[in-house]
Amino acid sequence: MLQKLNDLSIFKRLLMSFLLLFLIIAGFGVFAVKQVTVQADMTDNLYSHPFRTTNSLLEAKAAIYNDLLVLREVIQEYDKTRRAPLKAGAPADERHHRHDPPRAANRTERQTA
Repeated sequence: MLQKLNDLSIFKRLLMSFLLLFLIIAGFGVFAVKQVTVQADMTDNLYSHPFRTTNSLLEAKAAIYNDLLVLREVIQEYDKTRRAPLKAGAPADERHHRHDPPRAANRTERQTA
């Protein structure tokens, strides 16, 4: 077999090697086109069933909005307690916010009274 290859002219050897190289590259091209087709089909399947992805995204978005609303309510409630109106007619020492603990001096005054 090697003897037959050696007997061929340089032109025929080069021609055969280019044909072999062309066939290998054409094979890779066909394989690549088939794989791109498979990937395109998978993408079409993914987006033809929007409920799989869209519902998951909508549920996540709703959970985030719910958490934000709860956080906003907590902040608003905290602000309401900090800005509570002062008790009318109460001495200056007893005018504190509802969320602040009474001062120790106020406790001792109340206990002695």
